Amino acid sequence: MAFLAVLPAPSDSSVEEEDEDDMDFYNECMLRGKSMSLSAFYRIARNVLNTCFRKEPTTQEVEHEYWKLVDERLIHTAVHTAIVDTKSLGSGFPIHRQDSFAKHGWNLTTVPSNHHNILRYLGSMSGVTAPWLLVGMLFTTSCWSCDSHKLPSIEYLHTGADKIWYSIPQSEHVKFRKAMHSLVPDLCSEGLCWLEKDAAMVPPSALLAEGVSLCRVEQKSGQYLVTFSGSYVANICCGYSVAEAVYFATLQWLPVGQVAIQMLRQQCKETLFSIEKLLVLLGMSEVDRGNAKILSWVLPEIIQVRDTELQLRSRLRQEGLTAAGRYGWLEEGHGRKQGKKVPTDTQERQCEKCDYPCYLSMVVEEQENEVYCLQHALDYIKDKKSCQGLKFMYRYDEEQIQDLVNRIELVVTCTQDGHRTKNKVACKTTANTAS
Repeated sequence: MAFLAVLPAPSDSSVEEEDEDDMDFYNECMLRGKSMSLSAFYRIARNVLNTCFRKEPTTQEVEHEYWKLVDERLIHTAVHTAIVDTKSLGSGFPIHRQDSFAKHGWNLTTVPSNHHNILRYLGSMSGVTAPWLLVGMLFTTSCWSCDSHKLPSIEYLHTGADKIWYSIPQSEHVKFRKAMHSLVPDLCSEGLCWLEKDAAMVPPSALLAEGVSLCRVEQKSGQYLVTFSGSYVANICCGYSVAEAVYFATLQWLPVGQVAIQMLRQQCKETLFSIEKLLVLLGMSEVDRGNAKILSWVLPEIIQVRDTELQLRSRLRQEGLTAAGRYGWLEEGHGRKQGKKVPTDTQERQCEKCDYPCYLSMVVEEQENEVYCLQHALDYIKDKKSCQGLKFMYRYDEEQIQDLVNRIELVVTCTQDGHRTKNKVACKTTANTAS
């Protein structure tokens, strides 16, 4: 549970007297609150609404009052919001087989297993492939943001008051970024995550004045809202509401996601999952089915993964790192032939420097039990000028990685050759018919 706060701007004299810790409070837009029951949350929501309005407000009245508070910054207004994991506390959608809607395509609990959703290869992951509930009240806000992984999402408003959404398409990003740097420079930086999270709520009127095109929509109870990849969005709750949302990704997201995740990694920003894991598991699953349509999207991305991985392994060997071992595999039992190695679904450890999940490989500093991705392991060796105490750990050896790429290339190439042969035969038949 957390609460959002609209804080008054500190005066110049007070700024001089405040130390850095106190100033951090002024800059915080979201603070952690206490846990409470849904009924308690509802009571607070009703009290906040009755305090701000004498009667049930319209969406336009809420919107006007909200932006008045933000623009004037004279009143400290605190409201609550909550994000609830449906894996532990349950979904708002029916899940029992007896219910006819349990397997419906628009039931968000079915989205993670939809055959068009490539995130299904990751399995069940809180905050990624499992939906989450969003509970809000009057003035609960989701500030301007763009998903750092460029993942699209779907949100369904189960019950309660309307939500006001503002959206800026990817085509307006340059204008939007320029406008935000002009309007709120202290909340902007460089790089992929240039806008501070949960911090900037700039009025649409100010953005329009800067030449930024945007759209506005009112989401009502019982309606779905889809956020497309790369779009910046913000929303305001007009009262007590319960919504549910989930990420999804199609094949077209792969090249976009690959770039976004690698940029997060370079900036040492947290990532939800390993793109290498997704590509390898997707490739392994579909190559056995001979699914050339899917594999044609996977091929260029997994070639890039292979080239980077093998190059980094080679550089580690050149630096003198020879100690090695394997992880994430079992050798016997579990109903399989004795001696056959099979991958296990173990959770990846994260790099000490960039927090990236180390799926394909990692380097372990054995004395401190610290883990580094291969790039940061090279930096560690360069800094220490020694490989002492380090051990290279891998899930797949180089032969397996190369074999997977070769098999994918074979399926894609054979299918393309088959299509060309069919087209030639079709052309000859057409020519003979014409003559």
